[in-house]
Amino acid sequence: MKINDDVGKVLQDDPSIGSATNGLAIVSWVDGRLSGGLTGINIFGQRIGASGQKIGSNFLVNDDPTGTAVLQAEPDCDIAPSGKTVIVWRDRRNGVDDIFAQLYDGSGSPLGMNFQVNQETLPCSNPRVAVANDESFLIAWLIETEAKTYIKFQPYSTEGTPVGDNMLIPVDTSVNQQIGFDLSVNPYFGFYVLAWINQNNSDREINAVIITAAGVPVPPDIVVISDMANLGFEDVSVDMDVDNSYVV
Repeated sequence: MKINDDVGKVLQDDPSIGSATNGLAIVSWVDGRLSGGLTGINIFGQRIGASGQKIGSNFLVNDDPTGTAVLQAEPDCDIAPSGKTVIVWRDRRNGVDDIFAQLYDGSGSPLGMNFQVNQETLPCSNPRVAVANDESFLIAWLIETEAKTYIKFQPYSTEGTPVGDNMLIPVDTSVNQQIGFDLSVNPYFGFYVLAWINQNNSDREINAVIITAAGVPVPPDIVVISDMANLGFEDVSVDMDVDNSYVV
């Protein structure tokens, strides 16, 4: 099934898909179409029904002024059984790489406007989002400071309001950095798991930690595998089951 519904040859790239326990799905991607006065690279989305049919048409996600040609990239998305949807992406409308998000209700209508997730002014990238069945969700991303990257995350309530402030995955920032990660959720109970590549000088290992529905990491984080042979871990993916067990 073709997802983008524009005509002609333009850039569509970096797709992401999220699905609910009842089969609903959401797809997001970066899109270079120029219709409607659009310029540059934008974020588009498409809702998918439980039977695999497209619901409605492609829709523009970012709401910065048309024609500004600001960079939007690295989208991710997820959806609850109610149809409530969260789409996140990297956005440079403020002159620095921030993390922005947009909420949609069960009918696909936007809930408010785009909002900024990160509270700091450091460069941010690689956002991920996971949505629980009760419509609460968690957004995580990488921040860059002193040429190193670390994971921050922000939990949100079922109403879409932030729970506390941005939080940093605990790490010894004097020697370590986190260079890639993935996020998953137990949709029935709202527990999350983050798995990442931890780098200590030239050594790398895969770590994981469970985060409660309240956004509290459950210590200790677990070393999944250590790269003492210097094989060079480059990517990580994680998925969580209904009993909070997970596979990395």
